[in-house]
Amino acid sequence: MTKLKGICKNIDGCDKAERGEIQEIERTSKFECEECHKPLQEVKDKSGKKKGLPPLVFVIIGVVLLAGIGAGTYLFLSGDKGKTPATVTITPENPIVQVGETVKLMAKVDPEDKRINWKWRSNDEGVATVNETGLVTGVTEGNVNIIVADEKDKVLDSITVTVEKEKVQPPQDIPVESVSLNQSALTLKMSQNENLIATVNPDNATNKSLEWSSSDTSIVTVDENGKVTAIAKNGKAKIIVKAMDGSNVSDSCDVSITTSIPPAGNIDLGYGTYTGDMKNGKANGTGRLVFKLRHTISVADPQNRMAEPGDYLDGQFENNNFYSGKWFGRDGAQKGAIILQKSGVPSK
Repeated sequence: MTKLKGICKNIDGCDKAERGEIQEIERTSKFECEECHKPLQEVKDKSGKKKGLPPLVFVIIGVVLLAGIGAGTYLFLSGDKGKTPATVTITPENPIVQVGETVKLMAKVDPEDKRINWKWRSNDEGVATVNETGLVTGVTEGNVNIIVADEKDKVLDSITVTVEKEKVQPPQDIPVESVSLNQSALTLKMSQNENLIATVNPDNATNKSLEWSSSDTSIVTVDENGKVTAIAKNGKAKIIVKAMDGSNVSDSCDVSITTSIPPAGNIDLGYGTYTGDMKNGKANGTGRLVFKLRHTISVADPQNRMAEPGDYLDGQFENNNFYSGKWFGRDGAQKGAIILQKSGVPSK
């Protein structure tokens, strides 16, 4: 009995259609594809009669579908005749991500010339989510399977991602920015003592430890609390205080040892009160000026800087004028170190 010859047109779902294979079907049977059971298209010659193709001739039909369904999506290109099945492998192996952080997964196709539609998904979005590019975001501590599946949701590969607790960063050390002494200069007699006070800024510095030292211990010494003691009858030395947190910030006080110290006294200058060394009824030597009114820090200051009520100056004075030392606010915070020229300044 004569057979009918036909070709399957189901390119996307049938290998026989993909290869363009001519099928011969008995007339008593359904004229459909032996593989996918879709209706066949009858093959005829130019005269309208049925015509078979030589057994070694194949009709190869390629259909290229170009569509971007999100980043990381590849489309299958027909034409390899099914000789090499494609596989998909997710990398890297054993991925770990912290809560709130991300890790990028890649899907590798083998062989590389294969192109496959795929999509990413997580089997537990309460633990981790994944977007269309394979970027995984940790949500809570645990393990989760991240899956690559085809358009029909067939799993191509999967990998276990471990989500760990967010690591708590240790607190950052706060360095010392400055160390300031309450006096920049001292005048002492032999065996006399004076306590220096050091202020560390900022107040919340992690390590506020200080190291005290003398430039010449044969003249003056200092203990770990800032207590200064005159050893010699005469001489000069420098007391240094330095932060021990590694910042190397420091301050110093010049100490003079003498057999005679000008008598200390108080002077009301109107805008402030001076306490310290006196000579001829005026501020001369080491002392402190506490401001009662807003006033320039010194007539010798070319910048004409203004002190506020409660501010004070510690240092060297001559004829009621301040020339060198430190300027402090009413809260005790240092505002600046001052060194001024004496030339051309009238005495008061």
